[in-house]
Amino acid sequence: MEFLICNDLIVDETDLIENKFYELTSVRFNWNEMKNFVNEEKERKVFYFDSELKRRMESDKEIIYAWVDTGYTTNEGETIFISLVNYAGYYSGHFIGTGKYLCNGLCNRSPYMTKKFRTNFQKFMKKYHQIKTTRRLQYDENESSEDTVLYVNRDVSIVENDNSQIEVEDAKCEKQLSAVTEEIYSNLLFPSWKTIEGLDTFIKIIGRRINQLVEKKRTGSFILNKLGSAIVNTGLMDIYGNDILVLYRKHLKLENYVAYKVITGKRDYLDEGFSVEQINDQIKPLSFLDNNEQVFRPTLEEFDVNMRCLNHIVEERKNRFPPKFYNEPTEYVASFIIRALQEGLKIQERDSSYARPIYSDGKVSWLLPLRLGTKITEEPELVMVVRKVADFYEIKTILPYGDEVKDKITAMALYRKLW
Repeated sequence: MEFLICNDLIVDETDLIENKFYELTSVRFNWNEMKNFVNEEKERKVFYFDSELKRRMESDKEIIYAWVDTGYTTNEGETIFISLVNYAGYYSGHFIGTGKYLCNGLCNRSPYMTKKFRTNFQKFMKKYHQIKTTRRLQYDENESSEDTVLYVNRDVSIVENDNSQIEVEDAKCEKQLSAVTEEIYSNLLFPSWKTIEGLDTFIKIIGRRINQLVEKKRTGSFILNKLGSAIVNTGLMDIYGNDILVLYRKHLKLENYVAYKVITGKRDYLDEGFSVEQINDQIKPLSFLDNNEQVFRPTLEEFDVNMRCLNHIVEERKNRFPPKFYNEPTEYVASFIIRALQEGLKIQERDSSYARPIYSDGKVSWLLPLRLGTKITEEPELVMVVRKVADFYEIKTILPYGDEVKDKITAMALYRKLW
């Protein structure tokens, strides 16, 4: 669903904005409030940038991005922007986050431009703090002020699938979740995560996976007490080589499981309403893969490389390609995608570990590298997200191959870096 901020500023996927904003702030996004806030003084609320993130006037021809000041801030007081991309005179998109986060996203997509991006971003922020309005939007009045604790674990993720549903918890659970994440992070036997935010995402998606396993009545990697709370074997190990077990409580409002505490001994079982008999249950490490997903080895004939998917990648996600591809013909850009898919499937046929699984929206997708100039022995600039839809596989989207994607890969293969 689209939302028109003004004549030339369009949010193309409002659901993604709402979900990601909720993840960032734990409150709801008010579209009309934001629209009124922007249009009162558009010249002080919308900022334009070229391909190097250098600020430009609205009339300049070099403009690539428009950042819209939403009027909302994080609990640290950082402004939350919506980033839109220039499409022949109008701006469209759905990325949301702090200015620092949006700048880091550009750096991840184009590492060779990092110095210019960061330099120009710092110049912009100095100017922005001089001109920004003092009026900030208030959060939804329906939210209890006691519960609306703006604890920010991380900036909003730009990693998404076309039908993604971002994991969200209310403010109290979000605050508690951070304590669980930090406790685990400081005691890992093998800290394979690029960032603590990567581990935090892993802890969150376990809650989604528990829901699936409970619905399918697939016990083994968790146990339940009478209240429906679950102790889960995360698959992680602490510095002493012990399994890291986490207690998840069912959040009735969100209909999801939320991490509550790390289980440190047998007394914790009893304190949380588990029986003595359950203490001796052998809880197996949790897996995100179902039996039919263990093997990924499709042929090219099993793919539906259709116009809808290619248009989504080549046109709607054009800003994820290096700037030199912005003005290239669509068929030229598409040829890289087709060639990368053919090459990836050929290698996957010979080595089943080449494609990397990730878990998002309660589903498993597979990543294949999309190289636009790097050698086969080097890291790719982008990855293609592949998912089976009905009888055929599709390339759903492309993502920058940065730390966030690497941590999603780690979540599905916790010890792949050991040797």
